[in-house]
Amino acid sequence: MQDTSTTPIDLLMLKPYISLLLLECTATDHAVEIPRLLTRLQNVYRTRSGSERTIVAAAVDNLDRALEAAGLSADDRGAVTVGAYISRFTSSPPWQIDGPYVDVKHSLTAFISFNKYVAIVCDHGLESFQSWLDKTPTPPYRRLESAALERAFLTGDAKSLWLDGVHAPRSTKASSKHLSGPQLQQALNPFDDPTFSLSAARAEIPTLGLNGASTAKFGVTPKNSTVWFHSSKNIGDFIRSTVWVLKSAIAAIESEPDAPSSVFPWLATRENSLDQVSGAFHVTLPTVSDVPSDELDPDLIDALNLLEDAELNVHAASGASLTLEVGLNGTIGGKLAVAVTASRSQPRMVFGWEGAPTDPVSARTVLNALTTAQRHVRVHYASGHAVDHKGIWFSNTDIEPFKHWKWEAFLNCDISKEKPRVPEGSRVHDLIGVAGDDSLFGWVVTRLSSGYLTCDDGAGEVGDFVHLSHKDELTLIHVKSASQRRPTRGVAVQRYEGVVGQAVKNLSHLTGGRLVNALGAETRKNSATWLDGNRERDRTDFLDYLRARNLTAPVRVVVLQPQVTQAAYADVANKHKVRLLDSLLHSARASAVGIGADLEVWSSV
Repeated sequence: MQDTSTTPIDLLMLKPYISLLLLECTATDHAVEIPRLLTRLQNVYRTRSGSERTIVAAAVDNLDRALEAAGLSADDRGAVTVGAYISRFTSSPPWQIDGPYVDVKHSLTAFISFNKYVAIVCDHGLESFQSWLDKTPTPPYRRLESAALERAFLTGDAKSLWLDGVHAPRSTKASSKHLSGPQLQQALNPFDDPTFSLSAARAEIPTLGLNGASTAKFGVTPKNSTVWFHSSKNIGDFIRSTVWVLKSAIAAIESEPDAPSSVFPWLATRENSLDQVSGAFHVTLPTVSDVPSDELDPDLIDALNLLEDAELNVHAASGASLTLEVGLNGTIGGKLAVAVTASRSQPRMVFGWEGAPTDPVSARTVLNALTTAQRHVRVHYASGHAVDHKGIWFSNTDIEPFKHWKWEAFLNCDISKEKPRVPEGSRVHDLIGVAGDDSLFGWVVTRLSSGYLTCDDGAGEVGDFVHLSHKDELTLIHVKSASQRRPTRGVAVQRYEGVVGQAVKNLSHLTGGRLVNALGAETRKNSATWLDGNRERDRTDFLDYLRARNLTAPVRVVVLQPQVTQAAYADVANKHKVRLLDSLLHSARASAVGIGADLEVWSSV
């Protein structure tokens, strides 16, 4: 950063968008600390390699005229402090390599304080400020409590809701939801929504004393302590609206400190302590597309992209803490200790080494990425909790055991091998079920040796196999291998997520004539097909029987994934992972039942 100018900013030329980060100054003497905030903010932001930031204007001019334009009372004017600076960012365009072109952008950062409360507006680098609030040593500022922001700005009719799933991800349930409508409090229900937390909302609330309007729509991201309104018309409108927002938040803090934690009671409960949190078993991170653009920076993008393919094996430690076996390219390079703590209900995660890494390069790479993305890490616990930097969440949902299992012996089969290995120049369809094929694909051919069977493995498949019995029962089979053959292998929910998602996605082929059309494509007619265990030349006869089948005959979807053994499923030590798996399978079966089919899961005895 360079500081080449002390030119003051003419406040009368500004009209910032009213999107505010609200903070409380925790210093003993806020009157001394708050004037230092401008310098603190300038020092927080860091540029990436290849870019440069220059402070081109600092301090403010025409403050008295700006406060006069805001129409504040004398008492309010005496409680207000205003500061601002303007940065110029220069960088090479992302499409250029060592070229002459330079991108130039100017950014405004400003704050308005009212007594010990501060509102910051920033159109570049807000993620850096959010990270600064979580660092050690703790800065003399903290976010406002989510409950107070909800009481202040969301007690009217909710017009938009953005919800984050605090459940471990599963393919048959959304990880997030965006709802819009006239009164969304009425759209939530205690069955579908207890596993979602409030990420952001927009509500129409009374605005007595603000711009003469009786109501206005305010947006709030409670977890990040941000409030947004509209573009300001001028600096007077900006100051007036910002002071109104600060005073409204202060009133909510002071009038109802013990009010319920959320104005949306069906959503996941936000707890104040980690005392009941234990048994970490899963970690989730968003993809880059899931993160709001105003929270992204290039370092975070790189970290999330790397972590999407990294190994992150979770093991519970004491209380809410955990250990992570981490690595890249399918191998483990070391173990990390993750200390999870909370102060005033605000969780914090610290990542460090546990022992010496076996592959320091890959382990260090993952550690650095986790440190960069720590504000977006969510840990799921056997106690029913989920913890991220935004809160401690609890959802009490009871899941009935899934009753549609078939436990198979998989004799003469390598359950860790999905399909036969294909030498160069060969086709997988020519090798399925031949002598020596000990893959799960070969096992299916033996298991379903009565009736018509065809393999549809390949791009755009409707399933790995389609089976038509002599009684016209139609079955779509989706196959996924276990992670290993060891009979003591554990319950790994993630081994089911992809294959179950594929099964749900392909349910659409069971409606109308879509299945016949898909299987009858010219490029697929020579796929491996059997009648009563004997290889057919092509699918011609199979398609004729499929067109003529009794449409009232049963239809089922089979997920063949032998990861979970019958013993592991029944083991009480696995009950929390099993509950998560049951929930995944119940949701998938509900989708199948909705189109008139059923769903079974075939796994190992």
